[in-house]
Amino acid sequence: LADRVTKAGANVEQQAMLAFLRPVLTEAQDLGAKSVREAQVILTKEQWAKLPERIRNPSTVFGPGGPGGPGGRGGGAPGGRP
Repeated sequence: LADRVTKAGANVEQQAMLAFLRPVLTEAQDLGAKSVREAQVILTKEQWAKLPERIRNPSTVFGPGGPGGPGGRGGGAPGGRP
């Protein structure tokens, strides 16, 4: 990820940067989802139920739309970072 950001340069537009990083971010998201599915198979129902919601359902970390989108915590979301 850091290599891609460095290669993009210092003055790249936000939309171009997101398009450039999308494959890496998608791969990371897919790997996370796979890990959660594997953990659910390994754990008992009781153990799984004891995990916090943010672990059992990591998509709720950013809410719908991801960071900065509706329900996210990035700029533009009420109470989010500028």
